[in-house]
Amino acid sequence: MITQEVVVQKILAHLNGEMREIELVHWAAAAFVSLSESDADVPGEGTVLDVLGIYP
Repeated sequence: MITQEVVVQKILAHLNGEMREIELVHWAAAAFVSLSESDADVPGEGTVLDVLGIYP
């Protein structure tokens, strides 16, 4: 499940040099697909989509 905490961890990993930009972009794209294809209610889904730069 993609949560706000997971998004924060990924962004921090990138900012700390632990994740390359392209890896972050690929992860964000996969996270969007996962969120958009899921019927589950994800807490904070709107915020996660905002952070990923996707506006429903």
